[in-house]
Amino acid sequence: MRLSWLLAIILLLALPTWAAVTVDAVGPGATGTSISASTPLTWTHVVSGANTLLVVVVAVSRNPDTGNSVTATYNSVSMTSVAVVHSHNSTGGFVQMLYLVNPASGSHTVSLSIAGTLTSEVTIAGSVSFNGVNQTTPIGHTATAFGSGTTASVAVTSSSGNLVIDGVCTGSGVSSSTQTNRWLKNNTGATQCGNAAESTASGSASVTMSYTVTNDSWGIIGVDVNAVATISRRPISIW
Repeated sequence: MRLSWLLAIILLLALPTWAAVTVDAVGPGATGTSISASTPLTWTHVVSGANTLLVVVVAVSRNPDTGNSVTATYNSVSMTSVAVVHSHNSTGGFVQMLYLVNPASGSHTVSLSIAGTLTSEVTIAGSVSFNGVNQTTPIGHTATAFGSGTTASVAVTSSSGNLVIDGVCTGSGVSSSTQTNRWLKNNTGATQCGNAAESTASGSASVTMSYTVTNDSWGIIGVDVNAVATISRRPISIW
C-alpha cells in the first residue's frame, strides 16, 4: 500500500495560561481593627484555597512617627514588607503593606508589633487573602504616592488576570473608592494617618486606585498581584 505524500501529524502544544487571582477572605472584617498605644495588635484571619497570598495593610497615626516601624507575623511566620509611605511625605503617620506567600490554611492569628514609642495614638489594620497567586513571584509592580487634598490615588502597572491591591491612610475620613473596598476604618483626624482602607481591582495595563477623602493629607501604596501560570495542551495539525 502506497503511502500518501500528504501526512497528517498531530502535535500537542503546551501553552502557558494565567488563571485570574481571586479574593479569598478579609480579616477581621469590613471595618478592619485598631488599637491605641504600643501594645501588639492581633486578629484572626482564615485562609483557604490554593496558591494563596496574605496581604496586611497597617496605618500608624503617630506624630511625629520618627523611629516607628511595623513587623507582622501570621501563624508566627514573619511577613515581608512591600512598601512604606508617609502621609503627605511628612512625619505625621505612615501606611505600610506586608505579605506572606502560601500562608497556613485555616484560622490563625495575625500579629503586629510597632517599634518606637506610642502613647494614645491609633494603629489601624486589616488583611486580605487571595487564591490563584504565583508562588514564586507573587508581587509585581509596586507604586506609591502621597499628597494632600480630596483625592488619594496611585496608578499601578498590571495585566489581565492579575489583581491590584492598595492600602491608604488619610488625615481625615475616607468616604468612597473607585475600586472594591475590602475594609475601611475612619478613626481620628488628630494626625495625618488616623483613617485607613484596603481595596482591590481587576488587573489591566494600568489601574488607578483612587479614594475620595475629606480634604487632608494622605499616603497610598498600590501593588500588582501576579496570577499563577498553568499549562494547557492544544492539539495542532501540521500537514
